[in-house]
Amino acid sequence: IYIQNMLYSMIKALCDKVRPENLDELLIRAERLFQIKDPIGMLKEYREAVDILLNLIGVREDRSRIISEIRNIVELEYRRDIGLDFVADRVNLSPAYVSYLFKKETGQTLVKYITDKKMDRAKKMLSDRNLKVMQVAKSCGYENQSYFNKLFKNYFGVTPKQYRDSL
Repeated sequence: IYIQNMLYSMIKALCDKVRPENLDELLIRAERLFQIKDPIGMLKEYREAVDILLNLIGVREDRSRIISEIRNIVELEYRRDIGLDFVADRVNLSPAYVSYLFKKETGQTLVKYITDKKMDRAKKMLSDRNLKVMQVAKSCGYENQSYFNKLFKNYFGVTPKQYRDSL
């Protein structure tokens, strides 16, 4: 309880000093500290709130530089099975903060951005008739061809094979 009160007080003091526009969201996060029973969960919630606050007061790096770094990571690593946790780890920020920041700055979720990038690459690769659909799927970070086919069809309305045949 002492740790919860201390963390809540620190968040509240920072909020009072900064007066952020999303004060209610930060105070709700601080209130959640009292609902969490394990210390690791408390520290995670606290870290996410402090990440948001530090960004608001300019202590964190420039948002556009972080977004640029995230885009570069996706560009270089799209061939792997990457996601929010992977990217957050690479930029040394919490997954919740990366998700919040990316959505705020770009208007889309990071997961959607990654999937868009992979599907765009797959579409380009399918124009090479020497590559099998399975090779294209693996080159875009999808080990399961059925999942890749389903996802591709959801994106473009046709299966990868149907798309290739229409070229």
